[in-house]
Amino acid sequence: MRNSILNVPYEVLSDREKRAYRRELRRRRERRRKILHTALAVAAALCLVLIGSLAYGSIRSEANSGLKYFDTVTVTYGDTLWELSDQYIDYDHYKDKNAYIHEVCRINHIYGDELVPGEVLFFPYYSSELAFQ
Repeated sequence: MRNSILNVPYEVLSDREKRAYRRELRRRRERRRKILHTALAVAAALCLVLIGSLAYGSIRSEANSGLKYFDTVTVTYGDTLWELSDQYIDYDHYKDKNAYIHEVCRINHIYGDELVPGEVLFFPYYSSELAFQ
């Protein structure tokens, strides 16, 4: 092994020179470690900024696409969720009618297929206008 400080073999160095050489190696390792930690911290910060900007963009686009409201409907004899959902569904927010009906059932705690006449159901809909009642 050659000493990069004095350009002589390590074995020929005096004890004082060996300590200086080891001290220099420790300093180099510590410098490399600090650089690596700094680079990792910068990379982590950039990842957080990227994730945050992507999340903010999706939240912002959803907020601009309309506000979610609920309307009440009183069920009459012969009504079905399939027919009632035609009045309120917005295909920009739901992939299909089954997804919308699933949300209506979840909101209204409906577990079966039959509706009871006189029952009041909540139907979600989206609008870009503010509605105050």
